[in-house]
Amino acid sequence: MKPAFLEKILGRIDKLDEQLLRGIVEKLARDKGFLETVFNALEEGVLVVDARGRVIYFNRAATELIGIRVPVNGLPSIGEYLDDVDWESVAGRTPEGSARIMRRELEVLYPRRRFLDVTIVPAALEARESVVILRDITEKREQAARALESERVGAITLLAAGVAHEVIAIVAETSVRDRVADLIDDHPQQLLVGVGANEALAFEIVAGERAQPSRLAAAVFVPLVVQAVE
Repeated sequence: MKPAFLEKILGRIDKLDEQLLRGIVEKLARDKGFLETVFNALEEGVLVVDARGRVIYFNRAATELIGIRVPVNGLPSIGEYLDDVDWESVAGRTPEGSARIMRRELEVLYPRRRFLDVTIVPAALEARESVVILRDITEKREQAARALESERVGAITLLAAGVAHEVIAIVAETSVRDRVADLIDDHPQQLLVGVGANEALAFEIVAGERAQPSRLAAAVFVPLVVQAVE
């Protein structure tokens, strides 16, 4: 039933006969029941809050998300369930005179820990009521956290692999120097005959004059040394 038509009916309610009035009430009840069915089928929580922060309507999903219930006396206060929102600011107007629209993410702990995307919009241009829409983004948050953790672990693993590679290389080079030193001590004549032109390089490596010996030189030099000794 359209609001304009309803206003006309209410303005003439004292002039309506009983049968017509009963028909209007039944029509309103059916419309209300249909709307409640639609809103209760939504996964998002929907609440209507007046200018004083009292909840005048909420659907089933709102109860599941924030545990809101109708108290014994009066109407529930939205501040009891979403206390991180400045409801006085929401109910006000911008300096330009337009209604305020707010969107933010909140964490709630009751009835269980959740992260909610909360959108607050005015119910109508002239109305003081606001519509609050709640969307559960807990799973989305958890997926983002898992992805971030996976990236962090991957970066650490890559860094550790690089460090391990460098450590192994340093150990290998140290092992080469020790091996060459042993060969020089045990077979000095055979080493000089077998190596020939690389003699200077051998003594340079053994003496440790280079802070970081060339890996390519070591790879070429050691097989020659082993061949000369054998």
